[in-house]
Amino acid sequence: MNTKKLRSLILTLLFVCSLTLPVSVAVTGCSTQQSTAYATLHTTELATVQAYDSYLDTAIKNHTADTEVAKVSKAFNTFQDGMKIAIAAANGNTAATAPPAVITSAANVKVAIAASK
Repeated sequence: MNTKKLRSLILTLLFVCSLTLPVSVAVTGCSTQQSTAYATLHTTELATVQAYDSYLDTAIKNHTADTEVAKVSKAFNTFQDGMKIAIAAANGNTAATAPPAVITSAANVKVAIAASK
């Protein structure tokens, strides 16, 4: 596996894990209470849009090839299409848990960004 593919895989795994890992664990006396945070539509959208915007800023500064920007933009547009469907299915509730397809699509944007660098 080449370095670029390995880096993309690692970034994807980190992104997905960051959306699904437990946020806090409180220990009280002899009992343990665990609170798990699930990726909401809002947090998934926010993280992906921020990553994409940052990529575009860097692409402009570094004069990234149009073909590379087009690949990342295609992944982002696919993500946005999925978000629209997911938000509609959640009746506009952006606090709803993001479906796996949306999380995967968000991860694909991150992979495209990493591959473009």
